Amino acid sequence: MTFELTRRSALGIVAGLTLPATRTWAEEPTTVRMAYDIPIWTLPFFVATDRKLWTANGISSVYLPGPSGMSNLIAASGGATDLGVAGEISVAIAGLTKVSARVIACFNEVENMELACLSTIRKPADIVGKRIAIAQGTPSHYYVSLLAKKYGIGPAQVSLVRLGPTEMISALLGGSVDGFVWQEPFLSKAVAADPARFHRLAEPGLVTTDAVLVAGDAAIREKRPALIAALRSLDQASKLIAAEPAESVRIGAQYSKMDADAAAAAIKPMKFGLTLNVPELSHKLAEQARWAIAEGVARPDAIVPDYSKSLDPTLLQEMKQI
Repeated sequence: MTFELTRRSALGIVAGLTLPATRTWAEEPTTVRMAYDIPIWTLPFFVATDRKLWTANGISSVYLPGPSGMSNLIAASGGATDLGVAGEISVAIAGLTKVSARVIACFNEVENMELACLSTIRKPADIVGKRIAIAQGTPSHYYVSLLAKKYGIGPAQVSLVRLGPTEMISALLGGSVDGFVWQEPFLSKAVAADPARFHRLAEPGLVTTDAVLVAGDAAIREKRPALIAALRSLDQASKLIAAEPAESVRIGAQYSKMDADAAAAAIKPMKFGLTLNVPELSHKLAEQARWAIAEGVARPDAIVPDYSKSLDPTLLQEMKQI
């Protein structure tokens, strides 16, 4: 038998000698499509990207810009994304509308809603007779409802103007609303536009929002190891935020396009870390679902589901065991 050493066969031999013997196609990074927005409360995603934690954990992250709410839940449910970010109110409303995306972890607990308003509005009672912009069916809407309830303000005493977050600042500056409820960096930008005319009014303890990670059934089934690796990356990022606060502020300011001082102030009250308390979150979601029905955000005949079935703690449990 003769053996002819051609250029192609020689290159094949060299490749075989230089590649690790244990390397397989399965070791190639798995792409994980991630949908999230740039508000600073998604800081662990920024840190994971900046520090290349996705790659270190064997996955390739593809960023898909998406408002952190219902659109991300719909995208995850339909398989357009593998991992999305949402506030728990969006999850509660999704459960009433049959959108099926599962919460696989909470990664941030924060009070991030405040009222940016005219300086003449000095206390919550001063919103009576005023036009306040909110984003329908979001924590900003929930915030105003609870604020009004706390101070005995009737629904007819405040004019709610439904706007998108990007429209709120221009509406306030232009005088078509007297204030808006949203989060950073919108709050700081509104006040900075004219500090003599505008200020921020907070109501501590009113609304605490859980930022959650959601995935569809197909992604959980087909990309489970990659999703666990993504959770590990975000867990590591959360620990880096605690260990390196100054660097985290730099990263947060850069990625969310905020002033460093404003970024530091926004990050300070945030509680980063991966958790999923099924009984506690299920109860909170049911409470918010009842609010959504009462406020007309959901159909009046909508049935509050068993939200524990929408929460899947198994991926987080597996991540912690590895």
